[in-house]
Amino acid sequence: MYDIQPVYHPGGLFLNFDHYNVEQRDAIMCVTAGDGVPLVNQWNPAGYFYAITVAQYGLSHHAKGILGGNPTPRLVAGGELPPTDWVNTGPESSITTVDSTTEQGVRKVLSFSAPDPLTSLGPALTLNSKEHTICMDLQLSGLGGVTIQIKTKQDKIGYIHFTLSDQYMVVNDSHVVYGMGQGNRGKWVHLARDIDIDWMKTLGRTKYNDPTHLAEIIDVTLHGTGFIDNLTVSTSAHNDHLIHSADWLVKNQDGKGGWPTNVGMKTGDNIQLKPGWYSAMGQGQSMSTLVRAYNLTGQKHYIETAVRGLHLFELGSEEGGVRARFLGQLDWYEEYPTIPTSTFVLNGFIFSMLGLYDVLSTAEGEGHQLAEKLWQAGMRSLKQMIGMYDSGTGTLYDLRHVINHEQPNRARWDYHTTHIALIEEIALIDGDQLFYQTAKRWRDYFYGKRSRHN
Repeated sequence: MYDIQPVYHPGGLFLNFDHYNVEQRDAIMCVTAGDGVPLVNQWNPAGYFYAITVAQYGLSHHAKGILGGNPTPRLVAGGELPPTDWVNTGPESSITTVDSTTEQGVRKVLSFSAPDPLTSLGPALTLNSKEHTICMDLQLSGLGGVTIQIKTKQDKIGYIHFTLSDQYMVVNDSHVVYGMGQGNRGKWVHLARDIDIDWMKTLGRTKYNDPTHLAEIIDVTLHGTGFIDNLTVSTSAHNDHLIHSADWLVKNQDGKGGWPTNVGMKTGDNIQLKPGWYSAMGQGQSMSTLVRAYNLTGQKHYIETAVRGLHLFELGSEEGGVRARFLGQLDWYEEYPTIPTSTFVLNGFIFSMLGLYDVLSTAEGEGHQLAEKLWQAGMRSLKQMIGMYDSGTGTLYDLRHVINHEQPNRARWDYHTTHIALIEEIALIDGDQLFYQTAKRWRDYFYGKRSRHN
């Protein structure tokens, strides 16, 4: 069980997410190259984007950056450095410094030209780096790409390629290709890659210290034609991952202000959601991600996107929104907004509440007013309903036993500890002794105590 921070702030560490390693989960197929966010295969083996996972990826790295720091990356190549350290240059392979016009103005970058095949020789830069995070700004003109040669703990060689392929990840023996998408042809793409994760995702289910995992980055080779700048190595790129998540949320928000899940799923007997469903938890954690990106950068489009995310909280599940009403009276923001019956999942509701709090604490004007209205309605419900999730020996995941007359859905211990952390966070924000007392009792359950019997 991980403790939360003593103070909650919309620009600060989110819950105990510094302990989350989202990209290492078995349900994550890979971190995509084009967007820099996780691709999930839990409910569809072909892979799909899930707003909750995208947000958690950004929030976890933001939290790690706060507690562990964001190391200054080491610049190894770019327009500001002479390209004299690159080898394998000649008549067919060249790399030179040129001026490039970008949104930020004219800057010096490296222009390269080499044979297209990914296994061919091209301009190469030796790194021999024990630091496993590589960042770069890359623009490809067509075929070709960037190859990163790695060595495993068993001294075997592997190759990680980044191209304009529309396939997210293709593994062929010791080679893996991550596609940035044909839509990025001729466009600058910022890659921030944890190469150890990129390689780990080719291995299937392995332990993190498995000898087949990455030990060292050997070199970088360029193929085809294009431009490259700001090639760096470091131990992490936490803020880059936060911004990639926030940018994906800006790009993929729909006209209702939501981030729909494009695969269906079942939450229990006769309870299912069709493709295109929204989640209050997804809305809330996405808003928390966007607020932190805004606080980090000051760029207003992040908070504006977060404010638009409030709209679905005003709509009932039967209207395509995320709000249910317990006994027709108390507003509840549903992680899984099923109809005609609701499940009233506890952790998803509180995660959505944290998103509302982040927006009301950051936004101004109508956005602030709407977030505060939704927050107050949710707090009224939580204070009246929290006792129904207490089993006397642990907590309940939801209220399907009350609504649908099913057997109680007891929370696993990992969900129970999440419930504790969430209630402790709400206690810090609201200050009501009800939450402090509830959190203490639930902690006691974790250590074996039980409620009194008659």
